[in-house]
Amino acid sequence: MNVKERIRALLGIEVSTDNLLELWENPEKYVSTPEDADKLGDLFLLVEMMAELEVDSDEQHG
Repeated sequence: MNVKERIRALLGIEVSTDNLLELWENPEKYVSTPEDADKLGDLFLLVEMMAELEVDSDEQHG
């Protein structure tokens, strides 16, 4: 499953690129509505929060 398919499956929105870095940096460019860009922003925020939790967990156990 590529990036476009995963995002469609998770959020029900269409994106016009499989380049995750470009999508992360400028979601508005690759979706059709501001609402879809907001959904991607929420997804990316969640990913960042998960990464922070992982770092915190590693620091506590290290």
